[in-house]
Amino acid sequence: KTHEFMTKHHVILGQLQIGEPERAQQYNMEPTRTQQEAVSRIMNQIKEPSVAALLVGKTSRANELGIRLTLDRESVLSAGTSWLSPDAWVTILGNLIENAIEGLNQTRRGTKEVSVSIREGADNLFLCVEDTGPGMTEEVRAHIFDKGFSTKGDSRGTGLSLVQDTLAAYGGTIRVESEPGVGTSFIITLDDQP
Repeated sequence: KTHEFMTKHHVILGQLQIGEPERAQQYNMEPTRTQQEAVSRIMNQIKEPSVAALLVGKTSRANELGIRLTLDRESVLSAGTSWLSPDAWVTILGNLIENAIEGLNQTRRGTKEVSVSIREGADNLFLCVEDTGPGMTEEVRAHIFDKGFSTKGDSRGTGLSLVQDTLAAYGGTIRVESEPGVGTSFIITLDDQP
């Protein structure tokens, strides 16, 4: 983080020294403008306060790490949605986004992006968290929901187990698509119970 800060600092100083103060100001404000646009999109599309707050917080965290987290333009969620409780949203969405951020933070890939899609319909809810991270082998994918299984070290491996347990309590399903070197997608569906 210090190295990244110093690099940006040097760019601004250089622009000031060559007589380009407007460019220096624009360069300095660009992350703030991008962050404001992301927050505005979240607040306009996601009306459930706990989910909006979670997305704003995770977007800020990702941005600090040089990762771009975006909510897709078609996402929508109403206030007081009955598909999941606020705690369930935080467990599911929070763990999936955090895992994507951690995976991207540990890779040297140039493009580090997480995309979140939420589609609330009358009869179903669709949620997808995708990343451009390192991906997973079939062997790893077969165990990711096992409590205590982790590729990140000891005392880990509870997040995805909690996601699966929470979804089971709400009658939801989760599907994982992943390719090493390409990225990972977690696709969740909840259907209206007859």
